[in-house]
Amino acid sequence: MSSPNTAIIKPDPMEMTFYYGDDYNFPIHANIMKMEMTPKKLTISPNSPLQVFLKNLAKKRHELVVQLNSFLFKIQSPRAFKGTKSQIYCIMEPGETLNFRIELMKETGPGFLESDILAMANPEGIFTIFHQTTTKKDDSDTAWFGSRDSPHNTDKKSNDHIIKISVNADFEHGYSEQAMFLETDSELTKKRRQQFDVILKNEKIRVESEEKEKEKAEKEKNEKKKRHKCLVM
Repeated sequence: MSSPNTAIIKPDPMEMTFYYGDDYNFPIHANIMKMEMTPKKLTISPNSPLQVFLKNLAKKRHELVVQLNSFLFKIQSPRAFKGTKSQIYCIMEPGETLNFRIELMKETGPGFLESDILAMANPEGIFTIFHQTTTKKDDSDTAWFGSRDSPHNTDKKSNDHIIKISVNADFEHGYSEQAMFLETDSELTKKRRQQFDVILKNEKIRVESEEKEKEKAEKEKNEKKKRHKCLVM
């Protein structure tokens, strides 16, 4: 039985559903979160990192990707760190527990694109857990990035080793997102919030400007077609 401070994130009531095609019977696995997380709510103190535990409740080996996309926080000692994303990915045996810490982010990681801000609702960001059954023999980078039948799409041109999460219903899997929270602002977080607001404002202006330019170009194109049509007639 889970303790009051422990959560099984977004459980799905269905173990498995089936899709019946014309010639095939494909097992389609529903989203079943089998990672038990402690604590239940991720509230970060500016004074000390938050210790987080994830326990594999599945009866099989699972590959796990933990991702934090935030302008204020990052996973401490991540396996991958790019821009606002920090990740841990590993192979989890049945009953095994992963523990890690989440800390304040002093500066964004390499490869940060200001346009990435547009996908974030707030600077606190989103914490994502994804796991699924695995056929990987070990936890090496070669196993994660070199396998042709890997269910993950990866950016092999970069050295950040960020996993692009791709849910495949052919595998027993679980996927969950939840909001991050800050206990109280510090001088660092206030500064980071101001930076976030400035970048977001500038990016919105840029996007609006590009949309207006596209509309203008499309309007001129249509008017040119009309003039050409009149000349032909």
